[in-house]
Amino acid sequence: MLHLLLSAILATNFLPQQSEMEANNHMDIQFEVQAVSEEKLVLTFTVHNQTNELVKLQFNSSQKYDYEVLDEHGKVIYRYSDGKAFLQMIQTENLSPGEKKEWKSTWDYQTANEGTLNPGSYKVQAKFLGQVIRPAGMEINHTSHTTFMYGKAQPFNNMTVEGKDGIYHIKGHYKGQLPVIYSVEDGHFLLIKEQPVQVNKNGDFNIAVKVKEEDLPKNGSLIAYLSEKGSKGTPIILQSF
Repeated sequence: MLHLLLSAILATNFLPQQSEMEANNHMDIQFEVQAVSEEKLVLTFTVHNQTNELVKLQFNSSQKYDYEVLDEHGKVIYRYSDGKAFLQMIQTENLSPGEKKEWKSTWDYQTANEGTLNPGSYKVQAKFLGQVIRPAGMEINHTSHTTFMYGKAQPFNNMTVEGKDGIYHIKGHYKGQLPVIYSVEDGHFLLIKEQPVQVNKNGDFNIAVKVKEEDLPKNGSLIAYLSEKGSKGTPIILQSF
């Protein structure tokens, strides 16, 4: 079941496919891209040192990452590096044990297709351009992808999450066609299968979610998906571990 990884509040993107996520989960250095679709597309690129050692990264220029935006047919409609000049010199970044570094980029929808971007689902393919030079032998995934929606109304709004460590409450407002369902995943496994959501006459809902302690991820995010029956889900990050 494919899901979007972004909502209007948190992010609108697909999770990487299971095989990719399982492989990346074993990397010493984790690279990830996330997207928020607003008036412009806001992208966040994160590198996480998941080891207990100081890591030194090296870049061959001032460019830390590159990315492409593809339409539903796989056509590249934007490439970040096109038309840009970067300082050509060796640069380094240090990551302490457990440390994360973030870089952000924005993309103006009006720069695509002569200012006419069609509503729909789009994919972002990102590449990390750094290399690990110390300690030797550490593994890093250099690619990550996500998706976002453009020009389509979101049926779920004003969503909040309360709770931690397996006990959560998801509150929000829904405007659309019932029924509504939710499920919970950790990026690898389905932890709570599709369950009905009770929406009152005003469109408000309050979902109580309980995940067994032994099912909580050791390193990653616990994500609930809200969806109309037969549609792609809107993700809500319950907790990151």
